[in-house]
Amino acid sequence: MLELSDRKWAEFKVGNLMTLKVARSNDKGNLEAGTVPFVGRSNDNNGLQGFYDAPNVTQGKCITLGMVGTYRAFWQENDFAASQNILTLRAPWLNKYSALFMCNCIETAIDGKYSYGKSIKAGTFGNTILSLPIDSNGQPDYNFMEQYIAERESQIIVGLQDVLNQMLK
Repeated sequence: MLELSDRKWAEFKVGNLMTLKVARSNDKGNLEAGTVPFVGRSNDNNGLQGFYDAPNVTQGKCITLGMVGTYRAFWQENDFAASQNILTLRAPWLNKYSALFMCNCIETAIDGKYSYGKSIKAGTFGNTILSLPIDSNGQPDYNFMEQYIAERESQIIVGLQDVLNQMLK
């Protein structure tokens, strides 16, 4: 089993790893119920706040980060509509597993640094430093990140299957 302590770590600026852009926003109060996932500044449910017909849809396969109030990073697999002040982070190497690892690293890096009086700014967030596991070339080890999260997911699934099997006996 992979362990975080088995790797060397180094610091990297977010802006050197990913492209940052503020999502086109929608005002939830002006939307009708529909089928497009609506992602907002929330601590829960991957930021999902319902399903609406929205004029501004953002392409999925990115990390979202609330820039005001709630500073949670979430992986968005599918296209979505965003509320105001949602930052998107994109990179060619991002997938479900590497993104889930990065979301945790982002939240760790920003923990306690932002508040309602000191919000995230798209123009400067790229300077945020992340501590990441590195490969033999001193570059972020995205393969390790993917494998680490995939292992943890597999453990959770096996654990849930065991619980269900016990309940059905």
